[in-house]
Amino acid sequence: MKAIPQFQKALTITPDSFSYSNLGTAYFFLKRYDESVKMYEKATEMTRTMRRCSEILGTLTASRAIPSKHPQPTARPSLWPSSSSR
Repeated sequence: MKAIPQFQKALTITPDSFSYSNLGTAYFFLKRYDESVKMYEKATEMTRTMRRCSEILGTLTASRAIPSKHPQPTARPSLWPSSSSR
């Protein structure tokens, strides 16, 4: 199958769960089951890791343990004096 070298090359550029699962599928169709299982295991582990990181980041952001990338705007002082200070 010509796709395998392309999937392997993709893994050297961007080793992500999508590339591992593609390679696992290619191995599966070639009945290279042991290699297929290894690729799917790597894809699954990466997906679990990313999901866990996302959960932790969400918890930290929600608890304000770390500042959000987009802080809430603060009230700006008025440029005009209020009517009570005149």
